[in-house]
Amino acid sequence: MNEDGLARFVDALNGRSLNKVVFVSTCSNYGEIPADTTADENFDLKPLSLYAKAKVAREQQLLAMDNHADFCGVVLRFATAFGLSGRMRFDLTVSEFTRDLHAGARLEVYDADTWRPYCHVRDFARALHRVLAFPRDIVGFEVFNAGGDVNNYTKKMIVDAIQDQVKTGEVVYVAGGADRRNYRVDFGKIRKALHFEPAFTVPDGVRELARALDQGFFADYSARPDFYRNNTITYPRD
Repeated sequence: MNEDGLARFVDALNGRSLNKVVFVSTCSNYGEIPADTTADENFDLKPLSLYAKAKVAREQQLLAMDNHADFCGVVLRFATAFGLSGRMRFDLTVSEFTRDLHAGARLEVYDADTWRPYCHVRDFARALHRVLAFPRDIVGFEVFNAGGDVNNYTKKMIVDAIQDQVKTGEVVYVAGGADRRNYRVDFGKIRKALHFEPAFTVPDGVRELARALDQGFFADYSARPDFYRNNTITYPRD
């Protein structure tokens, strides 16, 4: 689906009387970069997962349509999401760490000094609205990192932000995690071109989730954790 299905979908976009096509990609396309470097939209892409590799391929496919498409294509590279939503994701760092510590669990944090950008789901909606509102000569076949510099965090910084508000649970730092992704992202382009800055910080997201957990929301997590995460479907191939 992420590879072949989406490739066919992009190929079929012409001739549909579309105004804009916004492809939601991911900042994880940057993969692993030096800790003292920030990645803007022109930075080399080094996707580490099949998911990110598929995103890069579809970005390239869409952007290559610039000279012959009858619509305006735009790529948004989303930061990692946080914030309350209709179907929560507790396999994403801010939400996972907050839920575990709120529940009094022992949280193992691998590679605490690795960086990642984060963005509230409502800010994602605002970024999409900006792209739809701005004219083609500004957004047409452009790539924008979607998020804000203020929300570039290490895992250790996230834990500190949570522990400022949630006083339960235990944190153990562990080296040698399997996830090599480590990237800070520059959001200057979306700020300058679309006048976009996030309205919510990571501590804001921790606060609203902790409040929801205090009120008994997501009490069924232990009974059906798969509902609150993305799952990989495996099937036999010929």
